[in-house]
Amino acid sequence: MSNSSNRLELRLKEREDEYTRYEQFYVLVGTFNVNNKSTPPNILLEQWFSQATENRESEKNKIPDIIAVGFQEIDTSGGAYIYDDKKKEDDWERIVRKTIAACYEENNTENIQFTLLNRIKLVGILLFVYVRSTHLARCTLVSNSTVPTGFMGIAGNKGGVGVRFRFYETDICFVNSHFASGDGQKERRNEDYLTI
Repeated sequence: MSNSSNRLELRLKEREDEYTRYEQFYVLVGTFNVNNKSTPPNILLEQWFSQATENRESEKNKIPDIIAVGFQEIDTSGGAYIYDDKKKEDDWERIVRKTIAACYEENNTENIQFTLLNRIKLVGILLFVYVRSTHLARCTLVSNSTVPTGFMGIAGNKGGVGVRFRFYETDICFVNSHFASGDGQKERRNEDYLTI
């Protein structure tokens, strides 16, 4: 970097408070390997969501601004590799949606609502990203992607899915991944991580 670039950077840093505003936002992130089980009763996810903030005293009673929930192994049947059946995906979305409503939307005095910003699936790997509806207009450049790393690097039983977006002026990316299991698969997991 040249001296003039350094001076400019220092000068901008000195005056940062003139053009920068910082706000605190809360993000709830969770992941759940469902082991090909059908959607659970709502109470399971309600307990999971509510414990996420109850266990952190500084965030007690804070309603998140963004919620990202990833699932693995929602469908491990042979047909899941061939057909793009959205039933299990839709079932999980319905459960997450009901859980968000029960935990954050119902009985709050601020009339807070959440909107599904994006969802992405790769065989049995699924990711939902919700934002408070009041922030929706400030979520731009939304995109998603899938990276299969299963058999021969192309099967989607292992791999990752991601959702990326700009939230106000901050770029955010959530990745949900499912790697090879077992003690002897450390190298493979590391390779898959680097691929994703």
